[in-house]
Amino acid sequence: MNIDEKLIETVRSHVELYNLSHAKYMDSGYKDSIWRSIGDEINLTAFTKMQKDGNWALFILLLMLFDTANGLYSNQPRFRSDNGHLFIESATDHNISLITKGQGYINVNNENLLQVMGMAKEAWDVVESFRLNDLPTFMDLITNVVPMIDGPKGLTSRVTALEMQILNGTSLTFPTNKRRIENLNGDRLAHRLTNLEKKVSNLINLLAISECLSNPCQNGGSCIDLYNGFQCNCPQNWQGRLCELDVDECVRFLHTELGCQNGAECKNTPGSYECVCAANWFGLHCTKRKNDCNGAMSSELCGNGVCINQPSTAGYTCICNQGWTTMDGSQNPACTKDVDECKENKHTCSTNPPVECRNTRGSFTCGNCPTGYEGDGFVCTDVNECLVNNGGCSLNPRVQCVNNRYSVIWMLSTSICFSPSNPVLFNMTKTSIKPTF
Repeated sequence: MNIDEKLIETVRSHVELYNLSHAKYMDSGYKDSIWRSIGDEINLTAFTKMQKDGNWALFILLLMLFDTANGLYSNQPRFRSDNGHLFIESATDHNISLITKGQGYINVNNENLLQVMGMAKEAWDVVESFRLNDLPTFMDLITNVVPMIDGPKGLTSRVTALEMQILNGTSLTFPTNKRRIENLNGDRLAHRLTNLEKKVSNLINLLAISECLSNPCQNGGSCIDLYNGFQCNCPQNWQGRLCELDVDECVRFLHTELGCQNGAECKNTPGSYECVCAANWFGLHCTKRKNDCNGAMSSELCGNGVCINQPSTAGYTCICNQGWTTMDGSQNPACTKDVDECKENKHTCSTNPPVECRNTRGSFTCGNCPTGYEGDGFVCTDVNECLVNNGGCSLNPRVQCVNNRYSVIWMLSTSICFSPSNPVLFNMTKTSIKPTF
């Protein structure tokens, strides 16, 4: 066998060098080692033969072939897989760029990467604006306020000194405009302390009152009680301070997989949207070529329902899940409209006492049980106030406490005190409402 035949035969025996389906074809390190071993074997044989035959041209050609093969994969971009993981590598000091054309976008797990990056940039701009413009002012304000409260002459020290003087029964002097001293007797100090207690009491009451009790958040929004206010966390299809504004999904989902595809018309509806497909396109987002339940998932054709093949205009029908129905007047059988169980009185929230129903997408929730009751809003159980501190009735002399339920504007649970010496009913409620008997 001459040197040419030996080279061909040697390379042919290593199928991983040329077979694209071989497991080692993308392993550049392994292939480099194979080329080196072939080069070492061929070069040694070739050198002996070329020295004998004087055919140096073929020897030089083999050296060039070895050098080329040896460096072929050393600095090239590549795709490779390792135990199911896919890697994309660029050449040394080179970039990896993804470029879309027209209305295309880069999708990562059904998320528009360009849109996510845009939202992240907007959030970063807001943070940077706060850091550069508002944060210094805010920090200066904190720096100035903290000594006024906790400093040696701060509000805390002054109130403590005032209380100690009152407890000791002595008088306290305060400087006025640094020109004269005003002596304040115990009565005036007590008056000032009373005013301070009233302000603190008002502050406590303000903190104790939950602005969420009136259920201000609409369309399934959850209410968070704040100091002297509240905040509504809205579902993704509603917005606004009270979640009263509908989100235009046709604008939000434009150029994403959740938007209408293939020339479909998008129609925004309260709390949702609908895709009116072009001819020969079907499905929730008009992505299917066939109106066949066997060729697509139920969620793709029906949304929140089960797809069943049936002779009709659409070629199939949808059996909607509980809490969902089809759009009014639509030829699309998809279950994309939320059923408002609260308006249609299809909820199971408590009616005695009455508890507010709050509609959500595909379901509903119940508000809190009213004062005097406990439970989850579906079932509210009367609280027996007599079990705690005799319901507020007199303990000495002891007056019998009788738990009661009655209706005054709202259904309230009360405890009623009966005294053998006084037949008048003394009502003890958990609220400031005291009905007259």
